[in-house]
Amino acid sequence: MKKTTLLACAASIAALGTVAQAGNVSYDATSYDSGPGGHSLWFSNGIADLGKDFHFEPSGLFNTDMTTWGQLLGKVVSAADSSNGFNVFFNYDGDTSERTGFKGNGGVINPDVFFLNMIGGTLTGFGDKLAGIALDVTRKPGDGTLATQVGTAANDKNQEFGMSNWFYTVCNTCDNGTVDIFNQVNNRQGDVNLNLAENDNDIVGPIPLPAAGWMLIAGLGGLAAAGRRKKA
Repeated sequence: MKKTTLLACAASIAALGTVAQAGNVSYDATSYDSGPGGHSLWFSNGIADLGKDFHFEPSGLFNTDMTTWGQLLGKVVSAADSSNGFNVFFNYDGDTSERTGFKGNGGVINPDVFFLNMIGGTLTGFGDKLAGIALDVTRKPGDGTLATQVGTAANDKNQEFGMSNWFYTVCNTCDNGTVDIFNQVNNRQGDVNLNLAENDNDIVGPIPLPAAGWMLIAGLGGLAAAGRRKKA
């Protein structure tokens, strides 16, 4: 499919049920790199023999108005085996009235951090070890505390501008025949830990993505990154 056709399809998807919103901004999302064990997504028990750390490749997208909504889109691959990973679609809203603190131990350098609330998402596996794995993602903790943080030093690991939150994974589909994967990911903890760099994408509010539509958007994220590299 030609890039222009792909872009047109994405524009059509984005137009469904949305209107332009002032203040929307788009960021390229990459793994935090302020210390050892950097990652975009981390899984507490690891997955298969792929380890715990996964990275956006080449970068993900975080689109938000910093107040009422956010969406994290893209493809993460295992640090141990880049042929295996997940397509990511996480949704956030602005309902943070119940928050009582930060993820981690409160090591925030800049208190001017935006807060959002993870309301759900999906992780869909690819590669020989993760094909057939579909995970539903929910907020951790579920009591409304420790909201998603977006800003400079968004948690105690990262001193750069970025975002972080915890999540739970539930194995919606684990039909690749590997019982161990179910045990590793069902009702387990993960986290998001990213650096964010503003890009020049035009954003038209949150996208109510139809089936498989988010994979198209994730692909466009890769195209946009490739285009920027060519210009550099």
